[in-house]
Amino acid sequence: MSFSLKNITRFVLKFLGVYSCLQKTYQRIGEAKIERRILHERAKSLWYPEIKYVEAGNNLYKIATGKVTPKALEIPINIKSLRIDVGLSYTAPNTALWIKNDPSVYVFGFEPNQEALAYLLYGKIGRCNQRKPIASSLRKVGGLNVEKYLGKNLSIFDIAIDDSTPSMKQFNMTDEVGTSSFHQPLKYNVRKKTEVASIRLFDFMALIPWNRFDHVDLIKVDTQGNDLSVLKSAGEYLKKIVYVVAEIPLKDEYIGAHSESDLDGLMKNNDFETIVGTDNDKVYGNRKFRHLWSKIDYKTIEM
Repeated sequence: MSFSLKNITRFVLKFLGVYSCLQKTYQRIGEAKIERRILHERAKSLWYPEIKYVEAGNNLYKIATGKVTPKALEIPINIKSLRIDVGLSYTAPNTALWIKNDPSVYVFGFEPNQEALAYLLYGKIGRCNQRKPIASSLRKVGGLNVEKYLGKNLSIFDIAIDDSTPSMKQFNMTDEVGTSSFHQPLKYNVRKKTEVASIRLFDFMALIPWNRFDHVDLIKVDTQGNDLSVLKSAGEYLKKIVYVVAEIPLKDEYIGAHSESDLDGLMKNNDFETIVGTDNDKVYGNRKFRHLWSKIDYKTIEM
């Protein structure tokens, strides 16, 4: 055996019983570097064909615009309840909470902000290396692999919801990912304006297999001043939702944003009553499903 420094070091470490441990640690570090490099390469462009939410968003928009024949959504047989999350932001904390608490729930998520989706999928916002706490995020629940849940407990649509004919609409991208909106912000800087696909919630809910599901447990809406339009766009399907959680915009945040009284009026007209309110959100319960109120957890995480 050669008495090189490398071999002597290896012999000493083996004698001390730490050589194999160091080998495994070194291997894990190498694997982590490779994984980071792969994620970095994928994050350069959000539009990879294997990412299922892109296909889902495109198909849904084509159905809403009459370019594809509608067909019922395919939902796994083990799923017992449905939820809708409009405005996933960059960590989808509410979707993560619901899936973690109940593996038999299926969540339909909508998020038109490409930078938010890039962070949700890859942990990186394309224009900078900004990182946010993700303790309660879907990325954390999924072990940095959101695709683990796609098609099993989750569908993500990279399109927006609005109360207007399905079309491409102008979207204000602000410096802060979570404050982007259809509405012109008064307190946030608009970094750029982009075009995003928009459909009505009615167009989507018409595809739910209602012969299998009597209702949707909950819809959470957080769209920076556009929640009223989102809920209006559900039409008659709004009456099939047990709980609605909507955001109350702060005064003078966005031009044309809805008010708390606007929300209260819409929900009252559809036979909902206020269950609880916070500084930012209000929870409404559908009187038609009062018998289910105690069986459904309406908790959400405020961003």
